[in-house]
Amino acid sequence: GINAEYGERKIMHAYNLVSHGRRIFRQLIFSSNTRFALHSLPPNVSSQQVYEECVRLAGGNIKQISKNLSSLVVVRMNKDLGGKETYIPPRLLQGLVPSILLESHHFWQGEDLLIRGEPIDNNSQWFNYNLEISFAEDPSDVLDGHTAVIKRRPIGTTLTKIATSSSVESGLQRKSSAPKAPASSSAVDEFLVMDLIQLGFTPAACRLALQRNSNSLDRAAQWLFDETNKPEIIACEINFGNQMDISEPMEEESLSNSSSFFSQGNKETKDSQTFT
Repeated sequence: GINAEYGERKIMHAYNLVSHGRRIFRQLIFSSNTRFALHSLPPNVSSQQVYEECVRLAGGNIKQISKNLSSLVVVRMNKDLGGKETYIPPRLLQGLVPSILLESHHFWQGEDLLIRGEPIDNNSQWFNYNLEISFAEDPSDVLDGHTAVIKRRPIGTTLTKIATSSSVESGLQRKSSAPKAPASSSAVDEFLVMDLIQLGFTPAACRLALQRNSNSLDRAAQWLFDETNKPEIIACEINFGNQMDISEPMEEESLSNSSSFFSQGNKETKDSQTFT
């Protein structure tokens, strides 16, 4: 779990890390002062025990262990907002969003990571409005240091469109492995190529992966391990081998040992051009 202490109030909240759909969520299980918790927790009461002042208003069970349960991910295409949304069960927002809102709304997270809440009952006297919850990676990006902001939107008003720009990565689904327009080989960072080679791939495959993912090391590694990209990788390696066959003769060395190429800093120009 994760423990957090809230400044001068000296309040501790404990969370379990819960797995759902190959993602990790925080779930509140204990608070040293339930008056400041966003989720209702059972109080610790016992007629035979005297509690210290600091935990007199505590609730929940700090020893509660999260179980690895099977999960079902529900994804829908929202044509009105122009993108895909994934359903977020209320239990995964326990302690992060006020419980009363979890009971009155269904929550969906878009590809832009913005969570949108729909009222369960549009005719409700108190909860007939939509919600938008945004997060900030850096607390300084949000007013007063808050890492999340909940906004209320009247029924009938248009919610924020789902941003599907390539610069926004979905935290819910695996990034598409569809090939992108290849960049020039000169744009590939050779230091990143060396890092990917350690995973057991050829230099040609590593350069291709970096070209397809704009020199992002993490995305390139995922791209290489994606089985749907295997035909393109094989084709690239065959094409590379054909180019080697028609190129000028090189000094006798094992091409399979790709790491030796990068360690020879004073290699002849014609040899280095063969690998670029």
